[in-house]
Amino acid sequence: MRTEKCFLHACVIAATACLPASAHAVSQWSRKYGVACTTCHSPAFPRLNYYGEKFMRNGYQDLGSQDGDTTGKQAIGDRLFIDDLNNYFGVRLNVLPFKAVTNALEEEPGDFETRVQLGNPDWIQLFVAGSVFKNVSIWIENELSTKGELHISWFRFGFHNLVGQALNAWVGILDPLELHAANGRLPMIPPARSEIFFVKTSGGKGDDSLNLRGGRPAIAVFGSAGPLVYEVGVENGATLSDPNTRMNLWGTLRLEATSGPIEGSSVSVFGYLGEDTKKIVDAAGTFTGTNENDFWRISPAANLRLRDLDVIAAYVFARDDNYTLAANGSEVEAEFQGVFLQAGHPLGTMFHLAAQYDGIWSDDDPKLELQKLALALSFQPRENWRIILMPRFDLQSKDDAHPRRQHEVTAMIRTMF
Repeated sequence: MRTEKCFLHACVIAATACLPASAHAVSQWSRKYGVACTTCHSPAFPRLNYYGEKFMRNGYQDLGSQDGDTTGKQAIGDRLFIDDLNNYFGVRLNVLPFKAVTNALEEEPGDFETRVQLGNPDWIQLFVAGSVFKNVSIWIENELSTKGELHISWFRFGFHNLVGQALNAWVGILDPLELHAANGRLPMIPPARSEIFFVKTSGGKGDDSLNLRGGRPAIAVFGSAGPLVYEVGVENGATLSDPNTRMNLWGTLRLEATSGPIEGSSVSVFGYLGEDTKKIVDAAGTFTGTNENDFWRISPAANLRLRDLDVIAAYVFARDDNYTLAANGSEVEAEFQGVFLQAGHPLGTMFHLAAQYDGIWSDDDPKLELQKLALALSFQPRENWRIILMPRFDLQSKDDAHPRRQHEVTAMIRTMF
């Protein structure tokens, strides 16, 4: 209770301190460029539209320009330009007024009831983003959760237009799926994660187990030439202190429609190659060696943007050469595949309807298997306010690996300013 009260006080103080002078100036770039949120975001805020994606790749500089040194800034000297701090700081709030999950509360052994949560102030994010100077950008996002945990979700320096649009670089805490057609870092349906991208290597049993989506220390280069976009990245693993001497590699190749009725639509293929490890310690506590699991992932995806219709489809095929991280000679190969489907369309100016299907299949680890269907109705009284009601249905057949179904209903309020 003390943690929740401190969290609410922090929300109120941050919101009061960061409120802009104009009720219509709701985020860094709205204030800086004097534009609406929908300039960069789709009707399903916080999801980016095509302009927003290109704005981000250009280092938060106006498209077709390299105005990071000048726009909104005061020239102090020949080599010093100071920006208004309001053009860097932003706040996001996420609150769950109601959430219910069936078969989630075990009151007696084997007797499961519905768990209900009310009034959960989920998190507050304080983020700093923008162009430091010409062709150098930053993105830093700090999140304070109701558990009292403060952590850096994203920390990224960008170096842009190194060789025109063909060569740029990101350094910091990166998301390997940033340029994938099915990237969900800023999702269409925030309460429903894309399950196929969150399956961990080695079933999460390794010292270096990780999934495809989420931040990790890395370096990446990316660029575009007409409709072709690419990204290549390298990382240590889940953290900088991973016991893995090999680097993990990823790459994305994307083809996008740059004009016409399907402008912003894209198809892409994403690949990931790496190694998971597990230190072995005997009963006496003596280190005896390390077991290794070489893994790879491949994911084709497509995104159709036709007027206000937004449809995303992705497939993932995954293979672990030593899924159980067993000793040499006892390796167990494992494979899984998954599908992610999502579609959304606004209903007038203040409502949005979306649906999402997630499916995972595996003959090697039946516990990975799932099938979920989510429906989301959103009400947006302002461009920077979104209220979502989402029922999500568990369609997986009941068996030994899935003894109970867990349906859920979530109400979410999300805002940024």
